[in-house]
Amino acid sequence: MLKSIEIKNYRGIKNLKIDNFKKYNFFVGDNGSCKTTILESLFSAFPNSPEGIITAANSRGLQVNLDNKYNFFFNADEENKIEFILNDEIVTKINTKNFIEKNSLDLTNTSVSIEAKLSSLMSPKFLYNSLKSHGEKVFLDVDIMIDNIFNITTNIKDINNNLLNKYSKIYGSSYFISPSIKYKGNASLVIKELIKNKKKNELIDILNLFEKDIDDINLDGSQVLLSKKGVKKLLPISSFGGGLSSILDIVTYLFDDEIKTLFIDEIETGIHYLNYQKFCESLIKVSKEKDIQLFITTHSKEILEEFYKILENTNKDDTCLYRFQKNNDTIKSVHYTKERALSAIQNNWDVR
Repeated sequence: MLKSIEIKNYRGIKNLKIDNFKKYNFFVGDNGSCKTTILESLFSAFPNSPEGIITAANSRGLQVNLDNKYNFFFNADEENKIEFILNDEIVTKINTKNFIEKNSLDLTNTSVSIEAKLSSLMSPKFLYNSLKSHGEKVFLDVDIMIDNIFNITTNIKDINNNLLNKYSKIYGSSYFISPSIKYKGNASLVIKELIKNKKKNELIDILNLFEKDIDDINLDGSQVLLSKKGVKKLLPISSFGGGLSSILDIVTYLFDDEIKTLFIDEIETGIHYLNYQKFCESLIKVSKEKDIQLFITTHSKEILEEFYKILENTNKDDTCLYRFQKNNDTIKSVHYTKERALSAIQNNWDVR
């Protein structure tokens, strides 16, 4: 379980430490408050995700390439090396300065063949180095490479499999969901495994909360198809509206047995407010059953109200909310315990 994160020199964050994480964690704040950046940092700090900052950026529609990699660094300055410290033990350091390209080809040399020049242009180029450690022990040292069609490859320089496996098992896998990747069939691989392992009925039960006539789910490649009572042919999920697609894209990952942590950016996107209660109930129910920790950003007061209303009568200290506000290079954070957030919501105070 994630308990804390310290972030240094990542995007708009110079230095920030946040702790007291619980099972359900909400990040709120106005545009530019860096709440999504914090979500990305947590995702990228996992011991088994050296390319996490790219995955998170690309999922938000920010196509990473050699010309814009400076955007990862505070004040767009690559001298500011990025550092994440997860749970005060797993350290990730990211920089672009410790790579020496060997045998670099002079593309202006007329004696070099066109084939050699094309091969050089197509070959992966150094993007950044990611170093993962615990205390003084480095367990993963990787150069992240990118080619001219944005394919990412990794060049492992050093690895301690025993430590990497140990911390990967402790922290498990995670997934980053942003509004930009919804409706794009990204959940199809998980759905395929659910169908293969005869577990799709669990997913159908949730879909029935929003569309009671759905009686089966299938795939055509990466396209999700649903069977509806009284309809002879399978229907693409897009025909049921964006709301059901959005719900499916989020809920599906709760059924991935490898995932222990789910990061959801702007959770309310695409979901009608009348479905918030059923959606929050489903999210809480399945995450409890599967023991998955949630980190969520939202602008929706209604989502917060529904979520806290459902958890109000539980005795567990299982929820935390952080409100962020950026002032120049400083980020102010206000921590709301479950009790404090409930009090604010009940008194109609806007914690966003």
